[in-house]
Parts: sequence; structure tokens; C-alpha cells
Amino acid sequence: MKDQSKMDHNKMKHADNGDMQGQSHHAMIIADFKKRFYVVLVLTVPILLLSAVVQHLIGVRWQFNGSSFILFSLSSVVFIYGGWPFLTGLVSEVKTRNPGMMFLIGFAITVACDLKT
Repeated sequence: MKDQSKMDHNKMKHADNGDMQGQSHHAMIIADFKKRFYVVLVLTVPILLLSAVVQHLIGVRWQFNGSSFILFSLSSVVFIYGGWPFLTGLVSEVKTRNPGMMFLIGFAITVACDLKT
């Protein structure tokens, strides 16, 4: 009877340890998403200010030599850095032929890219 009790206790320890690792991994993912969100948020401000549509709406013209290159560069960083988890999720779900939410978001941000400026 004692042996059975020890085995059950050991199973519980391993189950708790696995759950703790899962929670830790989940916390790391959330922290990564938060960091990416704030970096992308900061980079979005100059993107909006350099955008011709926003400049037209607020009645200014801040075009200068290289502003299109800066706009393209910052937008590319936002797309790649901010979208990286979704893009890797898209590839993973395509490989397993099991499309889900990461596929949907990765596909959406990819087709939403507009190269007209």
C-alpha cells in the first residue's frame, strides 16, 4: 500500500512540474508579445507621421529626401518583428496541414501589405 502511495505522489509531482513548466512557457510567450507590442507601438508613430494619408488628414506636408525609404524601412521592421510569431505559426500550420488561428493572422498580415505609397 505504501508503494502505491509513493507512486501516486510521484505522478502528482511530475504532473505539477509539467504544469509549472507550461505556465512558465506561457508567461514567456506573453512577455514576448508585450515586448513586441510596445516596440511596434513606438515604431508606428513615425510611420503614421510619414504617411501621406495622415499628413493629408492633418494638413501638413513633411516629405523630404529619403522619407519614403525611412517609411518603407520602419514598416518592414514592424511587419517582420511584430508579425514574426504569426508568420512562423503560419508556416508551422501549413507544414502540419492543420490551419488555425496563427495561419489566419499570418495570412491576413501578409496579404494586407500594400506596397503603394
